[in-house]
Amino acid sequence: MSSGCRVALIIGIIIGAIILVGIVLSYVFCGQITEALVNKTIDALETKVIADLPAEYNADEIKEKFKQFREAVTDQIKNKTLDQTEIQTLSTQVQSALEDEKIDKEELDKILKMIDDVIKNE
Repeated sequence: MSSGCRVALIIGIIIGAIILVGIVLSYVFCGQITEALVNKTIDALETKVIADLPAEYNADEIKEKFKQFREAVTDQIKNKTLDQTEIQTLSTQVQSALEDEKIDKEELDKILKMIDDVIKNE
């Protein structure tokens, strides 16, 4: 075997090992990765909602609702009972609410109802 083939083989083995380690680490830390991403998303949503809060709502109550939501989702991730369809529906609702850069009362009511549903399913 020539030295060029040997080098290519060694590089291939190293790349394969790196990919394998990446897959194993992703599997092992999947819950933590998911939890971190969800918490960042919830934080961003909470910040946007509080910034555009309709006058009918109290900021402290909304913050408490998001705290409960964050805890419920974290528990569901740890228990592996998180309903992906609920989260996808909530995500779609939030995206449509943010299309005009402002969340109105009706949109916030829908979002809060979906958050309540996730909290109740804990």
